Amino acid sequence: VNVVYSYGWAVPFLALYLLWERRASCPPAQTPPRTALVLAVAAALLAAYLPVRVIQEANPDWVKINWLMAALCAGLTLLAIAAVGGWRFMRHFAFPVLFCFSALPWPVWMETFLVQELMRGNAAICAELLTWSGIPAIAEGNLIQVANQWLNVEEACSGIRSLQTAFMIALFLGELHRLRLGRRVGLLLASFGVAFL
Repeated sequence: VNVVYSYGWAVPFLALYLLWERRASCPPAQTPPRTALVLAVAAALLAAYLPVRVIQEANPDWVKINWLMAALCAGLTLLAIAAVGGWRFMRHFAFPVLFCFSALPWPVWMETFLVQELMRGNAAICAELLTWSGIPAIAEGNLIQVANQWLNVEEACSGIRSLQTAFMIALFLGELHRLRLGRRVGLLLASFGVAFL
């Protein structure tokens, strides 16, 4: 629904590839959890699914309901994996399942803050570059004054699409190369820098 997240179609395929890669180092299957526990949790998740799906159908761009729907689906998937090979098996395959959350819209407060800050940053950088090239310019918020004209840095020019895509790619590459946590964080920070540039 949201064009900012148009890269999201690729995420399930990347998640499937990560699942395929993880199966090579899969721990041996253990005793699955008790059937009664699995069925009780599955029944609770499925009972919650129907009302959430009805609300999502009426409000497809509501961020919270999309996150809730994804959480229910991820919970059922992880539960099915645990039912096959135990809790350790489930933990081993958790990242590829949870990776699908990178296709979801970010919470509104976070996205709004980032978009506003990126627009202001882009306006300030552009005004400086214009001034260095001999065209006096002043940045005020997301507006740039050049002579008696005002230029507006729109939301589409904020770089938020690049940022969200770079974040998803950094998560994918960190998992694909099985980087340690510190290196994954470094990769995420580098992706933010590259997206901003």
